[in-house]
Amino acid sequence: MVLRSYAQRSLASIGLLITATSGLLAQPATEQYRIQPGDVLAIAVNVGMPDYVPPPSVTVGPDGVFAFPAVGQVEAAGKTRQEVAAAIRTALETLYRKVDVTVNVQEYRTQDVYVLGEVGKAGPVPVLGPSLTLAQAIAQAGGYTEAAASLTLHRPGAEPRELRRGESEAEALRPGDILNVVKRRPLMVVGEVVRPGPVTLPPDARLTDALALAGGVTPEGDAQHAVLVNDQSRTTVVDLQQVLSNPQSQINLPVAEYHTLVVGPRQAVAVIGEVKSPGLYPAGRDMRLTQLLALAGGLAPLAATNATGVDERGEAKPLDLKAALSAPGSESDALIYGYRTIVVAQERREITVLGEVQNPGVLTPDTVPLPLSSVLATAGGPTEKADLRGVLVCGRDGTQRTADATQLVGQSAPPAGGLADPTIDNGSVVIVPLRQARVTVLGAVRNPGNYTFAEGDTVVDAIGLAGGFASKDAGLRKIALLRRQADAVEVTEVNLRAGLQGGNELLAGPLQDRDVVMVPTAKKIDWSQIAAWLFGVSTVYRNAVR
Repeated sequence: MVLRSYAQRSLASIGLLITATSGLLAQPATEQYRIQPGDVLAIAVNVGMPDYVPPPSVTVGPDGVFAFPAVGQVEAAGKTRQEVAAAIRTALETLYRKVDVTVNVQEYRTQDVYVLGEVGKAGPVPVLGPSLTLAQAIAQAGGYTEAAASLTLHRPGAEPRELRRGESEAEALRPGDILNVVKRRPLMVVGEVVRPGPVTLPPDARLTDALALAGGVTPEGDAQHAVLVNDQSRTTVVDLQQVLSNPQSQINLPVAEYHTLVVGPRQAVAVIGEVKSPGLYPAGRDMRLTQLLALAGGLAPLAATNATGVDERGEAKPLDLKAALSAPGSESDALIYGYRTIVVAQERREITVLGEVQNPGVLTPDTVPLPLSSVLATAGGPTEKADLRGVLVCGRDGTQRTADATQLVGQSAPPAGGLADPTIDNGSVVIVPLRQARVTVLGAVRNPGNYTFAEGDTVVDAIGLAGGFASKDAGLRKIALLRRQADAVEVTEVNLRAGLQGGNELLAGPLQDRDVVMVPTAKKIDWSQIAAWLFGVSTVYRNAVR
């Protein structure tokens, strides 16, 4: 009874003792397995008292805690077996004189890592034990494929890490890790080698490996000035003779970051990039850049206006293609003797289309310049609100011009009859404006012409925009509103005097785009003749507003 009463008084402080003790435990010298929610623990306790019978095993709950007799709630997630045993022992020592506690993991919670990419069977791999190494995960995923190169480890809460095959096999994986096995790409070996073409290499391959698969350099090859080219068109000149004589040295470069190895012939230049026929071409002392480009078939459609020349020392120099092609044979057309590689860069073609088109944005055509009709068609055509009479074209040099595209939309072939279809240069911006409603005011007004009107405006507003009546002879009772209707013209005669007294319903309602307001001076008017003159039609429908 004394022991039980003492135990009851001590239970209130057991939780505090467990927490305090766990913070004071010494960390192990090497990383140990840390208990996870769902693990089943086998716990053996000996206190020397027959009335204390703990369960042989417990399961760690989703919150990382399990209950234990005379101890209460024990925090286990993230702790080692020794730390959990020490917490239980400390709590029980407040009740019993001699306590012996052993904790083992009876069952591990099944958790997955994911192996993707170039493996035999991509997908989840269960972590069944306290740890799973990279080599074990790859083996369970069916091993590497022939195209497997490097590996990337994506761990929640951490930056991705690049891992090398053969050097990271003992890397310990954690549940939730994603291991992506990247496919290696072939290295293109061109020029004076026995077997030119693509060679597939392991991720840690070096120059000697590439040369071995390509059969080595031919007797005609210039092994001292081979060129490696990377994805950014940057070049590195290498002496393959020195590499082959000392393959263990640092000059035997790894080739994973390069896509092309060029072994040129003696007195020859390699032309790569945006030309129609890349390759190696003989070069004499008097050969110029335009002559070399002609041998390479000329520039490809996406060629930029500049190039890079790499000389025998590996130094890169810019070459102005535009200047050379504009004046072949001149000083602007550089002599290429001494260069080993000419790299013609790619230029991006861009025409930006904004405003009232179906798909505004940046167009990337294969060729430029483009006719305006093609630009509008590629952008999906104009919207219903587009004003094609004033399309604005802004050039890359800052120039601006307007174009009338009303007859260009929907053209499947060049416009007939000599209709202008302006060309749009690379880098230009085409703006299709929003159409504004306009009314034409003619006759006895101060300033006849075309005017932009606001929504809801009537005949009176249109006459006001034109400066009002020009004379006392203006026929206020016979003002006409002409409106195009298909192949005919609807004429509404408006009695302005009555309309000013009776409201908008007597002023023929609000104006519409391209209406014509006619203020006559004569009493009798032949509206058919007016319609033929203004709209090119003779059919007239009359409608009088009194």
